[in-house]
Amino acid sequence: WEKFNGARQEFFQRQNEHFEELRRKQKEAFDVKTDLVERAVALKDSTNFEDTRVKMEELMDEWREAGYSGRKHDNQLWSDFQGARDHFYKNFHSQQTVNIAGRKEEIETELENVNAQIDSLELLNETIIAKYDSVLSRTLPSEDNENYEAEHDAREAELSELQGYINNNNESINEHFDTLDRLNKELDKINR
Repeated sequence: WEKFNGARQEFFQRQNEHFEELRRKQKEAFDVKTDLVERAVALKDSTNFEDTRVKMEELMDEWREAGYSGRKHDNQLWSDFQGARDHFYKNFHSQQTVNIAGRKEEIETELENVNAQIDSLELLNETIIAKYDSVLSRTLPSEDNENYEAEHDAREAELSELQGYINNNNESINEHFDTLDRLNKELDKINR
């Protein structure tokens, strides 16, 4: 009996130590999770969305590492913690929707402005081309006239200057078309 009772007492002692260790770990997890709930609740109404989103993810990582806090507390702690996170993410996604709508409106305004600038540059080019054609069709005195060389050089200089304006405008128009492409791609992404 003494041998049996000694083995039994040793078993119960180890069992008590085991359950005491489990209770200690659950108490630690409870304390950590209670702190995490408090921190999540403190962050849930933040409007600094990007920083808070990162902090919420860090809290989630800490939650996973905290361990099991016991049947009595774990479900309620999780409910409180997830409730605070859900509240924040609902606001976060609402703000993203507002930001997307605002950006869409900005893009549409930019598209209108860029199209107007392209129209203006094309109209200016037509005017410059008409002036270029006018200068090009200007008659010069005959080659044996003493003013021929001066008028020829003046006409060539004017044509070169007008060609420079045309080239610059065409370059600007191409840059504006690149901007249109970029804005339309961004708008397509938003509309998906």
